[in-house]
Order: sequence, then C-alpha cells, then structure tokens
Amino acid sequence: MKPSPPTNHGYATADATPVRSHVARAGRFGLLFPELAGVPWTTGSPALDEQISHELGASMHAQPDTPGTIPAGFTYLGQFVDHDITFDPTSLGENAVDVADLVNFRTPALDLDSLYGGGPRDQPFLYAREADNGRRRFLIGPAMQPGAPAPDGNDAQVIALDGQPYDLPRACDGAGNRTAIIGDRRNDENLIVAQLHRTLLHFHNAVALHFPDLPFEAVRTTVIHHYQRILLDEFLPLVVGADALDAALTAPRFYLTDPTREPFIPLEFSGAAYRFGHSMVRSDYVFNRVFNPAAGPGRGDFQLAFTFTGDGGFFGLPRYPTNWLLDWRQFFPGLGVAPQPAMAIDASLSPRLLIGGPNGAPLARLNLIRGFRHYRLPPGQAVAARMGLPALTPDQLQTGAGGDVVTRFPSLQRSTPLWFYVLKEAEALTGGARLGPVGGTIVAEVFAGLLRRDPESVLVQPQAAPRLPSDAPGRFTMADLLRFVESKKGQGDIPAAGVINPLGG
Repeated sequence: MKPSPPTNHGYATADATPVRSHVARAGRFGLLFPELAGVPWTTGSPALDEQISHELGASMHAQPDTPGTIPAGFTYLGQFVDHDITFDPTSLGENAVDVADLVNFRTPALDLDSLYGGGPRDQPFLYAREADNGRRRFLIGPAMQPGAPAPDGNDAQVIALDGQPYDLPRACDGAGNRTAIIGDRRNDENLIVAQLHRTLLHFHNAVALHFPDLPFEAVRTTVIHHYQRILLDEFLPLVVGADALDAALTAPRFYLTDPTREPFIPLEFSGAAYRFGHSMVRSDYVFNRVFNPAAGPGRGDFQLAFTFTGDGGFFGLPRYPTNWLLDWRQFFPGLGVAPQPAMAIDASLSPRLLIGGPNGAPLARLNLIRGFRHYRLPPGQAVAARMGLPALTPDQLQTGAGGDVVTRFPSLQRSTPLWFYVLKEAEALTGGARLGPVGGTIVAEVFAGLLRRDPESVLVQPQAAPRLPSDAPGRFTMADLLRFVESKKGQGDIPAAGVINPLGG
C-alpha cells in the first residue's frame, strides 16, 4: 500500500472537493504489536475477569487523590486532542471485535478536524459568510446572564457579559434543544473542554483578524501549526518527558517505521497508554472567582462541569451562563497566576469519575473491561518485554491504588491489564510526574509519527505558515495562544473583556 498523497486536511478550496473530510475519509485503528494479539490479558475465566475488573476498578476510585506537577488545563487539552484523532463509537457492551473492522471516525492526523469539520464547503453551518473573503470566520454563540438566584447572578460583571460571544454555537429551538453546532459534539462533554473548543474558535478568528489578506486555507494552516507546536513544545514534554519525545522524533522504534504503512491509531495507545488523563482529573476545581472551593460548599465540584454543557442542561438556561466563564489563569501556566495542578498520573482516579453519578459504575472498571473484552489488549508485562524494557516488580504493582487487588489475585502480578500497568508504571517510576517508559514511548511515538507522516504538518512544512508572537522565540505555548487572542479583544467577535479571565478577580 502506498502512502497517501498530500491533501487539504478536510477543507475544500474554491476549485477542489474535500479530500480529508472527517466523513469522507475515516481512519483506522490497528495494533502496534500485532504479534501480541494472541496473548490478551485474561485469567481464562470470563466470570473471574469481570470480578477482577470490578474490584480493581472500585479500588482505583477508593484511594485519595495525590496532586501532581502538571497544570490542570493539560488534562483537558489532552482530551481535546483525543477527540481530534480518535472516535470509536462501538459500545462498551460489545465483545472483542476484528481489529480490521474498527473504523476511526476521525482522521489519524493532528489536523483539528474536530474543530474545522469538513470545512466551509462541506459544513458551512460552522462558519460565518464574510463578503471580503468567503466563509472563513467561525460562528461563536452568545453566553447569557444566569439571573439573580444563581451564584453571583446579580454581579455587575456577570450581567455585563450577557450576550457576549463566549459560548459554542447552539441549535436553541426553544424546546430544550441545546445541541452544540461544532465539528465534534464530544467537545461539549464537559465545560472545560467545551470552553477550550470555544477558545480555539476565537483563536482562528483572531488569526484571521491579524492577517486580513490571508485566505481561509492559510489561516487554517497557521492555526494548525501553532496547535501542533503547543503539543511539541509544551504538552508532550510535560506528559512523556523531553527524552522520550526526542527519541520518538529522531529514532522511532515501533510506530510507522514501515514507510509504506498508512497512519493509524494503535489500540495500545487509544485503549491504554493515552487514557492516562483519567487519573489527572481533580475532584474539584477553581473554575473562576465565583465557582471555586473557597466560595462555598460544592462550588468547585467537578460534577458541575457536566451540568454546564448543552447536554447537562445549564440548569434550565438555553445557553452557557456568564458566571461560569473560566479563568484560564487557573489552568495554564505563564498567565501571571500559579495554576492549580492536575492530579498525579497514577492508578488512583477521582471518585467523581463514576459514570452516572455517585452510585454509578466506576470509569476505571469500564476502561478495564474495554481493554480485555473489546480490544483484547496484551498485558503490560508482554508489551514491556516486546519493547525491551524491564517489567514492573510484584512489589511495585502491589503498592498504592489497586495494590490490594493485585495482592488478592496473584495472576495480576504476572499479567496486568495494560492501562492499569501504564498508570502503575508512572506512579512507581516517576512519582506520578509523567508517564513511564512503556506508556511514554507509546504516546510519544504515536504523536511524532502522525506529525512526521502528515505532509502538511509543522514538522514537514515548518515555514508554511507565518509565526505568531510568543514569549520564547521558537516556542509556542497555551499562554502564548491565550495572550494572542487577548491582544485582539474588542475587535471582531473577540469580546472586550478578553478570553483569559472575563470575570476578573
């Protein structure tokens, strides 16, 4: 199979049809280590596998959270990236599937197709028509004041932001429909990733303001390249470490080393190594000056992040309420305030991550079941051996969250579910500061490989887009992105109160 020719990343120019649309050109999942497909983690007894998954998942939610060192916003940048490159809608209840039949309904490229969709010609409803340059500006929805009964609903700044473009565009039909009109509805899953998506809509529009003569495709390339630079310069060094990233960029050993293979998303990545972000979720957050733990009991509860989305219903409001606008200084560094940390990358998960509420199923259990029943992933020890790395010792596996279950089921000491193994490796070898060698190598090589094999990426065409101002020459960070959008406040649809901390305080 020959590599794909250069493409237009899913948008259509005036004389071309979409060739990389998230609808027209889906990607594929596959196995990074197909030779291990015959050794999935299992005890050989379906009933015992279910019991272990249930007990191990419950134990992972029962341990207290430990703060880490990575700023909290990168948990949700990681989720946004996941939605950019993977979408497997297969039900958790299904049994193992043929890997060859698994379709990835995202392009296997870091090309922001979850933001741009199929482009202005495929999905014009995402864009505003502008007389001077066709359709190139994203539509952004208005936020609304919540009313006096809501926390700080009668605050002057909360009221002043009524009607300002701070929400995702929505199909508000007056009958309770709050559907977000965006490239990937999963980005309205919780308020942090939703507001991150909205901020990237503003970023695109700010770039269009900054370069008024650039056509849409050049604005889009500029946005994508700076997004990719954030991943290379900030996100990946934090989660995998500089050494693992450098090795993946210069001497990859496992992913896409065959130049004839099409880019794909390894199940060892999507079903295990890249699910480290679940362990980083906090039980509460400082969202802004109104909603933070110091403002009163429950004000900063993470569960509220699901209420304040379209599917969550906004407590009856049709749009995003202005008293919930995020203070990005609390999530990303370099903005003048020390941000709150994410939780450590380890085997403990917040008790707030129970699917369906306080009495719901542990998310950890669902991840474990997906790994062995659906993807048939190999155990962590087999992957470590295949990568030429020493396996974790029984003592390391029996310490901390989930360790009690590993002790009760000795088979787990020799054959550990890959997702749990990756988390325990980070916990044991880095103190939860970042991923360990198995997880970090998988994540770093997939990111580096997707960028290397994308003919339009910043690694392949670094001069294809103009450089935006940044605090450190040659680097671009989330703080640089936010400051750039802030520099355009009061212009176009960039609100006069800015995007970094609209509520102040």
